[in-house]
Amino acid sequence: QTSRVSELQQQLKKPMPDTARLRVMADLCSAYTLVDPIKKMDYARRCKTLAIKLHNDSAVADGDMDMGISCGIRGLLDSSIYFFKAGYAQAQKVGYLKGMGRNIMDMGYAYDRMDRPNEAVKCYFQALPIFKKLRLQKNLNQTINNIGAIYYDLNQYKIAETYFIQFYNNFKAAHDTAGMANGMFSLANCYMETHRYAQAADFYAKSLAIFKKQGDDNRTALLYEERSVMYRYQHNYSQSLAGLDTALGMA
Repeated sequence: QTSRVSELQQQLKKPMPDTARLRVMADLCSAYTLVDPIKKMDYARRCKTLAIKLHNDSAVADGDMDMGISCGIRGLLDSSIYFFKAGYAQAQKVGYLKGMGRNIMDMGYAYDRMDRPNEAVKCYFQALPIFKKLRLQKNLNQTINNIGAIYYDLNQYKIAETYFIQFYNNFKAAHDTAGMANGMFSLANCYMETHRYAQAADFYAKSLAIFKKQGDDNRTALLYEERSVMYRYQHNYSQSLAGLDTALGMA
C-alpha cells in the first residue's frame, strides 16, 4: 500500500480536471486505510468538499463513509457512527444503493465493536437486501458472516449456524477454498457448542488442511486453540493441552 500511496501522490501533482482529481484522491483515501488513518481522514474531507463542488452526490456519501472508517480505525466509534449515518442519509436521498448498503454495514460493525449487538444486527439486516439486489457478493458474504458472528457471541448457536451455512455455501458455489475454510471453521465452532463433536472434528480438520496449505499461521493457530476447547469438553485433556501448546508455539 505504501508504494500505491506514493504513486497516487505523484499523480496528484499533475494538472488534471477536477473530475479526474476526485478519482485519484478517492483512490488515495482508500490506500491510506491501512497506512495512516489520519491522512485518510484528511483526504476523505477533501474528497467530500470537491464532490460537493462537482455535484457528485454519490461521492459525497462515500466521503462521509471514509471519514467514518477513519474514526472507527482509531477507536472513535461514536464519531464513526455519526459519519456513517450522514453517509447513509446522503446515499438514501439520492438513491445511491451501494452507498446505503456500505454505510449501514459499517455502522453495524461500529455498533458491534461497542457491544451493542441488537443495533448491529439491525443494521446488517438492512444491508442484506441491498447487497442481494446489487449482487455485491463480497459485501453480501461479509454481512451474512457478521450476522452469524453476532448470534454466535449471543450463544444462539443454532441461529448462527444457519448464517454460517449460507456463508459456506456461497463460497462453495464460487469454488473459493479460502472462504470455504472460514465457513467450515465457524460451523465447526457451532457444532462444538451444540455437542456435535464428530461434525465439529470433521470441519476443523478440513479447514485446518486449507489454512496450512495457504500458510495462514494466524488462522491455523486460532483453529488449534478452538479445537482444544472441544477436546476439553470431551475430557480429552492431553489432546486439549497439545492443541494449546501448538497454538502458543505459533504465536
